[in-house]
Amino acid sequence: MPKKKRLIFPIVFISGFCSLLYQVVWERIIAFNFGGDSISCAIVTSTFILGLGIGAYIFRKYKNKAITTYAQVEMAVGIFGILSYYLFSNLAVSLAYLLNFSNTNADFFRLTLVLICIIFLLPPCILMGGTLPLIFNSFIKSGDYKSKKVGLLYGFNTLGASFGIFSAPFLFLNNLTIPQTLILVGMTNIILSFLIKSFASVPLIGRINYSINSNLKKKKISKNILGLASVSGLLSLAVEIIFFRMASVFLPSFPYNFPLILAPFLFFLSLGSIIFTRFKKYSLLSVLKRICFLFLFSGLAFLSSIYIINFFTYSLPRNSIRISRVLFAYTAAVLPFAFFQGGIFPLILKLAAPKTKELPPKTGIIYLINSLGAFIGVMSIQFIGFPLLGSKKIIIVIFYTSLFTAVSIGVKYLKKLKVVPIVTSLFLIPLPFFIPLEKWNSFLYGREKVPEVVEGISGIATISWNEDKTGGGVWVNGQYMSQLPDHPKHVRLAVYPLSSSRREKVLFLGLGGGGMLRELAKDQKIKKIDVVDWSYELSKILRQPAAAKILDHVLDNSKVTLYKNDARIITNLLPAQSYDLVIDNLAESYWAGATHVKSVGYFKTISRLLKPEGLFILDINAANQEVYEAIIASLVRNFNSVSTHYHSIAICQNGAFEFQPQKAFNLEDAGKVVTAREKILEISEPAKKWFLAGFEKMPEEKYLKIKPVCDDFLGNEYYYHPFQSLINKFKVKTQ
Repeated sequence: MPKKKRLIFPIVFISGFCSLLYQVVWERIIAFNFGGDSISCAIVTSTFILGLGIGAYIFRKYKNKAITTYAQVEMAVGIFGILSYYLFSNLAVSLAYLLNFSNTNADFFRLTLVLICIIFLLPPCILMGGTLPLIFNSFIKSGDYKSKKVGLLYGFNTLGASFGIFSAPFLFLNNLTIPQTLILVGMTNIILSFLIKSFASVPLIGRINYSINSNLKKKKISKNILGLASVSGLLSLAVEIIFFRMASVFLPSFPYNFPLILAPFLFFLSLGSIIFTRFKKYSLLSVLKRICFLFLFSGLAFLSSIYIINFFTYSLPRNSIRISRVLFAYTAAVLPFAFFQGGIFPLILKLAAPKTKELPPKTGIIYLINSLGAFIGVMSIQFIGFPLLGSKKIIIVIFYTSLFTAVSIGVKYLKKLKVVPIVTSLFLIPLPFFIPLEKWNSFLYGREKVPEVVEGISGIATISWNEDKTGGGVWVNGQYMSQLPDHPKHVRLAVYPLSSSRREKVLFLGLGGGGMLRELAKDQKIKKIDVVDWSYELSKILRQPAAAKILDHVLDNSKVTLYKNDARIITNLLPAQSYDLVIDNLAESYWAGATHVKSVGYFKTISRLLKPEGLFILDINAANQEVYEAIIASLVRNFNSVSTHYHSIAICQNGAFEFQPQKAFNLEDAGKVVTAREKILEISEPAKKWFLAGFEKMPEEKYLKIKPVCDDFLGNEYYYHPFQSLINKFKVKTQ
């Protein structure tokens, strides 16, 4: 093999590597606009697939100048990637200003933002989609598009993609800022474009140019093949979205969930593509037979993931997370479906082009239909299916769609063999109903006992009630929020606003279980409470009869205005110097998306909202001492005075005077609140004495030397580092 030709597979691999690394990074950037929910996953994943399909369709005709065009596409992708952070990061706030956002048009705004994100993401995704037919036209001999070669190139491209996804958190976001990551990957695309361009002057062995026959251009692809392509795309992406939801319950708020699901999913798609496109004796009947049974097996494999995740739910210690074990669990769950599904798409390409020279033009058409099916299916499931049907019914529909597709192929094309998929399907039809209820509950909600559930576009909210429904745990997307009627942590946090000397108007960030909000609404000195929470489902489940009764129907209280959107967006839009109190109960520092509500930029926005003598009360929620100090460093850069109370709560003020607890708080009110809840707070000493003894001023000179939390660096969330032991040894040696 000539030396030049040996570079083909590395080029194809790196092209896929860069493309999917962008996907992970863009998902994190777009999550700024939506909060830590499944909407950003659905937008990025489905738009990515749609763009790939459109790009494949547009670039399918580029033949004589395929290599030059391929090089230009990689160049354009690299330039867009370098600029993308600045394009996406302020998108939501800019749009909200244009639409005059308020709590009354929150739903309209969020759906509009979905559309805008799709529009902004499409151009680079279209360019990436063009690479597949351009790869075929650049590196495969014209008219020699054998299934083995197609599967190998497609497989290597997808394999590179899976490694790109995996490297995003482990090699890049752990060590570099988002802009630095995008610059590095963008430069890789640009260098790759020059390497590809060099192939234009060195013809490959057997590579010849040709023009598409005019009759071939007009020849229509069978509607049945287009239907298979559409269903294949829908099933693949729909199952991917289900796995993302499952992961949020399996390991809630875990920033590695998105890449650790996507990487093995694509890896086994690529493996299936390489293996199932190999034939000892090729014929159209053998292709159809293989597609039929791959649909059948992929449906069955999907249901098996319920049992696999159930096994790992009880065998994986959640208080001792190891990335290797999590990856093994996710790989075991996605492997069966992804492996069988991986062979379907390249086989459909081969089915559409029985004459090998027809493959390039038809690749684009099939890819377009495949991606349209995936995009429309996922958007429908995300915004209509989940709220109306729920995850369980969606899973059953996906399973039956696989069976129906397999039977349809068997009946129409397999003749003597058609009885096999028909009989097999008849045996499999009742299978979902034999899965025990506790297995469903564990897979969907993370617990065997049936909780009260509300599903929607941003995820799943549940309440696990005790027997008489006088109390229960509140969970959102598997993450524990609070305990009804009261959580000790929230009881303590409520002491500060309920005893503040000025508390007429309050901004409450993070609804939790609503217990703290109930106590604030009872206070006669508080006249107005604006509440911000990104979850659609949390407010709905807290309005259900049992929860609403415990919470005194606080969400319908005339004092309360609820903004169902991300805190980053809302705090940028509210008027300056409008609140006496801002209470932040949003996130633990290691949760996915937590960086952007702990950063120096975010606290600057909060500082803007406070009245001159107003207080910002922050539950610091730091993962460790290093992160704790970084958060304090962010606060001292934005507030004139920063104190902590028993180390865990930060009290910040903008007044020109020195912060004094005796002036900031009404000690009589503080004593009453603490005394009323002393059993929950576990206070044994006098309330006033306990309250005053806990304050400690944070020295500005110390924390100005410490690097604050920054929006563009996610290292505090990606707290696990695969090379941490080596890094620690290096630090010791250098010190």
